[in-house]
Amino acid sequence: MEAQRIEIPLSKAKILIVLLGAVMFVVLGAWLFVDVASEESGFYKFFLQGIGVLGAVFFGYMGAVGVRKLFDNQPGLIIDREGIHDNSSAISAGLVEWKDITGFRSLKIRSTRFIMIDVVDPEKYIARAKNGIAKKAMQANYKLYDSPLAITSGALQYNFDTLENELLAAYEKYKN
Repeated sequence: MEAQRIEIPLSKAKILIVLLGAVMFVVLGAWLFVDVASEESGFYKFFLQGIGVLGAVFFGYMGAVGVRKLFDNQPGLIIDREGIHDNSSAISAGLVEWKDITGFRSLKIRSTRFIMIDVVDPEKYIARAKNGIAKKAMQANYKLYDSPLAITSGALQYNFDTLENELLAAYEKYKN
């Protein structure tokens, strides 16, 4: 009998909403840099320009990730006998093998719920980060929440509670 494989698609509607939000913040950053800062002088002008540039760059990056995810036909998450194949976000870890996982924790930050994946060697996954921004985000997750790996159903076509139950059941089934 073939082992159960759960494929969870990315939610294109949720990704589109995030993409539109990123575009709005890029425009806001550009507006701060060009228009608002032009009416100010001294340190305040420099501060507004800095905020505008940082906002435009950060949300520009998030927008680029959103565009890439919008056209990504790979599942956002796969749960199978190998482990968890994470393709759900800009800092997704790829394959997290069951042998590396020590447990899961549910965490809520403001209104967003996360499943933290506790692993034996967090540095292994930080080292595998796709780029510098992902690496910094994973390091921040590790410092703040004791794990670099977090999954949310935000970009997935899946209910958070169902996702959490599926992960716990698969962990019990495959952990050894």
